[in-house]
Amino acid sequence: MHVLVFLSFIGLKGLTVEEKSKCFIQRVEKKGNQWVSNIILRFIQFHLDRVIRKEITGTTVRNHLKRIKLFCEIPDIPIAWKKISRGLLKGKNWLFGADYANTCI
Repeated sequence: MHVLVFLSFIGLKGLTVEEKSKCFIQRVEKKGNQWVSNIILRFIQFHLDRVIRKEITGTTVRNHLKRIKLFCEIPDIPIAWKKISRGLLKGKNWLFGADYANTCI
């Protein structure tokens, strides 16, 4: 699901995850690894803006990033993950958003 959101964000052709994945690999081969890093950063920034608007939590963003990382590791696409994840907040700062269940009574 997270990978499909990422692939749809890029605007890749195809109806299924498999078709979009093939198109993604073709673009990586054509445009290079820097393109992938830039796309991932744009995707993360888009979702960080949603965290600020409290539409989602930071944990959701981290989960997206974990799935994208795994997706890129399978075809051996080298990405500077430390640089990408460095901008993400840690701890309780991630817990606020509309998709976070409020347990206070």
